Amino acid sequence: MKRLIGVSLLILLTACSNPQESNPTKKDITFTEIKSSLSNASPILKWNDQIYLITDEKVSASEIELEIGTVTSYSITGEKMTPNNFSNYYGTGTPFFIIKGKDKVKELAIQTSKETFVKAIIPKAVTSSNSEFQL
Repeated sequence: MKRLIGVSLLILLTACSNPQESNPTKKDITFTEIKSSLSNASPILKWNDQIYLITDEKVSASEIELEIGTVTSYSITGEKMTPNNFSNYYGTGTPFFIIKGKDKVKELAIQTSKETFVKAIIPKAVTSSNSEFQL
């Protein structure tokens, strides 16, 4: 009898162990999505007392001129006063750079992986699709 209960329990657990097959529309949630959902604020970098809005616009490695800093402070709590080299999106140690031919006061590049960079801009007014927003 104990053996029958054990086998039945094993079959039941095995049948329930892979919810992905029973729900093919289930989406795996990525770390980036979790990080984004925890903070309602736009992703930012603060450098040289300026707030830069992090965009999804790619910058090629050939456009990178000089590393000017790394993120030294990271938080998603929505702090009002943030130190320089702060980001609410990229973690401590993330490097950022001057972009060749661009004004570093207006645009920077943030390294997201070995050869991948995204642009960060000072957001006077940013247009995305049909909506306009400011930080």
